Amino acid sequence: MYASRLGFHAFVVGVFAVLLTGCGGPSRSELAREVAELKQALQASQDQLKAAQREIESARTETRAEQVRTQSAQAALSTVEARLQTVQQTVRTLDANNARADQERQLLDRTVSTLRADLATAERTAATHLQAASTARTEAASAKQALEAARTEAAVTKQALEAARTEAASAQQGIRRELETTRERANASERELASTRSQLKAAQDDQAAQIARSQAALSIAQRELGQTRSDLTGMRTLLVQTQSEVRALKAQQSDWTNERNQLRAQLAALQSQSSALGQQLQSRTLTLAEEQQRASALTERLAAAVKDKTQLSGMTEAQRREIEQISAALNDAQAKVARYLGARGIYTVQEGDYLSSIALYFYRNANRWPDILASNRHLINHPDLIFPAMVLIIPK
Repeated sequence: MYASRLGFHAFVVGVFAVLLTGCGGPSRSELAREVAELKQALQASQDQLKAAQREIESARTETRAEQVRTQSAQAALSTVEARLQTVQQTVRTLDANNARADQERQLLDRTVSTLRADLATAERTAATHLQAASTARTEAASAKQALEAARTEAAVTKQALEAARTEAASAQQGIRRELETTRERANASERELASTRSQLKAAQDDQAAQIARSQAALSIAQRELGQTRSDLTGMRTLLVQTQSEVRALKAQQSDWTNERNQLRAQLAALQSQSSALGQQLQSRTLTLAEEQQRASALTERLAAAVKDKTQLSGMTEAQRREIEQISAALNDAQAKVARYLGARGIYTVQEGDYLSSIALYFYRNANRWPDILASNRHLINHPDLIFPAMVLIIPK
């Protein structure tokens, strides 16, 4: 369909994808092909309907031609029947003529009988009346000639009557044969007409069914076309919405592009700052290591000075100034290390201090002494190695 719902959603998704990727405008070729296919189906239905109408018209033409042939056969039959009636009338006329000829022959026979009687009378009176006999003989010869002529005419009439009867019988037989042939043709024409009517009825029924199917298909095609138009309207609406969304996305994309450029600029600045910070960190790391080494060396010197102080019964002024200088330098080194590490500060160990007591003092928790030990690994590696005047880093 028509297009299906799944195909419609797939098409909409494809259009949306094409619009988002910027690869081209919305394609309508599929809709055009579907509408063209519907038009072709409609045109095919109309062509089938026209072909069926032509077949019906051809059948009607053949039926009219058959009716004309039937009418011609009926006219020929009427003509034959008229000819038969004419022949029968001729036969009746010949029969009447034959009857008249028989009557004339009987009349001639009676005349001959009369003449013979007269001849006998004339012969009996011949002796008496010779002149009358001669005259009678002459009249008898004339009568005889007339009788012969009458007999000849009667024979000719009889032959003509026989010939007429023979011709009438032959004509009647021919007419009967022609009438039978005409009747057979008429029956064949009627059978053919009945078959043609049956075929025409079947063709009309088939045509009606085809027309019904064509109308149903046309109705379905119209509904599908309406649905397609509705879907097309929906797709156009969705296309407008999609285009609006695409424009919004393009505007948002432009904003994103600007923001991305800003972020890239910020990233470049941060990278520059990171590089600077890295350099600073590297410098501080080097400085931290140097300060830790310096603090470790000062602690060793301070431990040695304190040890010498313990071993001696007294401390000279020079030793006191040395210890003060070492303590000041150690304070400075450890303060720098604490600042680099982000520690809480520094603490100078007093007589009787332990890492746990220092942790308790600063954190109210003696168990945090390992944190203090970890922050001073560059000085000591054991909690019992601390001594008075030693400077420790206190972590946060």
